Amino acid sequence: MKKVEYCEKCNCLREYEIKDEKYEIEFENKLVKYDGKKAVCKCCNYEVFNEEVEEYNQKAFEKAYIAQYEIIGLNQIDEILKKYNIAKRPLSLILGFGETTISRYYQGYIPSIKHSIILKKVLNDSDEYYSYLMANKEKLTDIAYKKTKEKVDVLLGLQDENNRIQDNAISNVAKYIINTIEITNLGLQKLLYYIQCIFSCCHNKSLFLSKCSAWAHGPVFGKIYYEYKKYGYEEIESNKNEKIELEEDVKEIVDNVIKYFGCYSAKTLEFFTHNEDPWINATYKEDNVIEKSDMKRFGEKMFRENGISSPNEINKYSEKMHKKYLDHLFG
Repeated sequence: MKKVEYCEKCNCLREYEIKDEKYEIEFENKLVKYDGKKAVCKCCNYEVFNEEVEEYNQKAFEKAYIAQYEIIGLNQIDEILKKYNIAKRPLSLILGFGETTISRYYQGYIPSIKHSIILKKVLNDSDEYYSYLMANKEKLTDIAYKKTKEKVDVLLGLQDENNRIQDNAISNVAKYIINTIEITNLGLQKLLYYIQCIFSCCHNKSLFLSKCSAWAHGPVFGKIYYEYKKYGYEEIESNKNEKIELEEDVKEIVDNVIKYFGCYSAKTLEFFTHNEDPWINATYKEDNVIEKSDMKRFGEKMFRENGISSPNEINKYSEKMHKKYLDHLFG
């Protein structure tokens, strides 16, 4: 049976053939290039409408658009919903989209580039999600807000799973560091991490109860991060008049970490931690939590492999890592 379509030029039904065609279409002010098909009249070579060809071209366009601009997929949106214990409608509201936007993606609509960028950010960065949640929480029902807030609090280390975390030790040590040296929030996080690792190694127990997480720039104690977040990348304001007393076994380790790690920039310490097992191992986990047992093992490895017998010798490790950092920069 012959395949025919109506040809506007011939003004009648005509046989057609399908040819390969390269298309360039502007969509959302972006140029999308894709390989499609074209149905043409065999008599006059005029383009005719064919439903199968149109469907093919639509799918080819969508595939090219998604690939060229790295548009988020439904499987990744599923991850967001699960990760933050949130449903489609409240997620749309949290992110400032129309309330049916996420649901529409499951009906076949393609996310815009702008929305895709936002969704990818919150998928990969719980702090980003937390910021959106705090900005738009009044748009949610109390139940939806409570459920997702509890989940993100756990991910960020603001609370434990039972929502009862109390950790005066980490707050006191953080204040002690801030009052001792000039430091940013990013640098403070690294020193607290090393203190936890070394204390665990030396005393066979953790100093801090708070959860430590592997974020993009290294280990982070969410409880302390949010306490000083307002300072951004600026130096945290100290209070020299506030006297912080630490127990001797704690003070010994804190003072040595300040002396031998606090002398390096936060970005240098970020390089250190990105090359250490606790951060590396946690980045492969769904919740990104750095286990206390991993920090203890790392502390023991630091002492063992560098011939360190006490906290006042930890410069053997920090100096070795600094050399590795310089080699990384300058070859």
